[in-house]
Amino acid sequence: MPSSRVWDSSGSHRVRLLWAFAIALAVNSFGIMNEALAVRSASVLQAKENSNVAFVEVVYQSWLDSRRNREIPVKIYMPKQSSAAAPVIVFSHGLGGSREAAVYLGEALAEHGYVSVHIQHPGSDESLWKTGDGKGLKEFLQSRKGGGDRSALLARLSSVGGLGSGGFGSGRFGGGAGSSSSASGGLGASNMLSSLGAGNRSDLVGAIRSKIGKGASGENLKLRAEDAIFVLDELARRNDNDAVLKGRLDLNRIGMAGHSFGALTTMAMAGQNFAIGKVSKSVADPRVKAAIYLSPPVNLHGREASDVYGKIKIPGMLMTGTEDNSPIGETKAEDRPLPFYAIRAGEQYLVNFEGGTHSMFGGRSKTVSAEAKQGHEKISRLCIAFFDAYLCGDTQAKNWLKQDAGKYLGSRAKYEFH
Repeated sequence: MPSSRVWDSSGSHRVRLLWAFAIALAVNSFGIMNEALAVRSASVLQAKENSNVAFVEVVYQSWLDSRRNREIPVKIYMPKQSSAAAPVIVFSHGLGGSREAAVYLGEALAEHGYVSVHIQHPGSDESLWKTGDGKGLKEFLQSRKGGGDRSALLARLSSVGGLGSGGFGSGRFGGGAGSSSSASGGLGASNMLSSLGAGNRSDLVGAIRSKIGKGASGENLKLRAEDAIFVLDELARRNDNDAVLKGRLDLNRIGMAGHSFGALTTMAMAGQNFAIGKVSKSVADPRVKAAIYLSPPVNLHGREASDVYGKIKIPGMLMTGTEDNSPIGETKAEDRPLPFYAIRAGEQYLVNFEGGTHSMFGGRSKTVSAEAKQGHEKISRLCIAFFDAYLCGDTQAKNWLKQDAGKYLGSRAKYEFH
């Protein structure tokens, strides 16, 4: 499938991302809160209990899409001691994140024999909360303790964009980009915000609104899906001639995963219907054979869920949590599973973690709590079993998903499939 796919992003449907989502996202990107689900350790199939990075090779590259004049950074996790062609997973980070998102998942997949390619999406990545000097909001938070010059930093944060141009209400890509993610944790920092004084909180809100508004647009959703299409094209090219990747990719077995805005990007590639007026728009890429949606946004904008999600035909697994709320706004925890019920195709799975928050799916920093690590192990085991079943044709893995995964999760999660 060529990368020169033509998009029509005109239309009346708007993409609305709440500034409260972005606030919690940006703050949590610094690891201020490490919310996670406490779960019991267990093994599944042949996956190791703890990731052993001695078996994982990590490669950083940056690929230029000359057609769009757009540079796409990638971080690639590969099995170190194998030169055989391996199935490929493409991972899309959330709003304000980077290619460093979900380290735990990239390592686990590579250790289990996959090549995991983590894309960084310019315009909706960490540049939204970083200032030109690279310090960004972290400096702001530190200035609260040290009495630094907040006014200068706020001026820099507020210098990019605004809600009125290219911001939350101006996206034109129908269907709704409804959430945010992070490199290290996603949402869930409302407790920290509530601890700020009224003046500090007001300043912080205004600064983040100004920076994040430009990234939370329908145009960026369009660019993200184009990024994924380009990466698939580039993987095919590099599998023929790249010094590192040549011959190491099994491009007949490609899956995709993403968190929050990245989950929406993944749904677009899986076939979600983005209607423009009465005209359906789909960018489903047949190269993607199975998909995992971590905490996807749900914004129907008055349309039927079956119309939005009903055209997804590939096997999928949706993960969320009972506390997976936006701090203020439209996407409530009880709404997150909706795509699972609306997708008509079979081989769909739902994992709803008891007490799980939006941030539990993140994972940039390795300095996470034991509880967070256990949660990441659960997520990794499920992802490995799912991709083993639907990319590699592993009947044992499929039987485990249908017969034993619910027991593995126990009371820690509601588990369904159809």
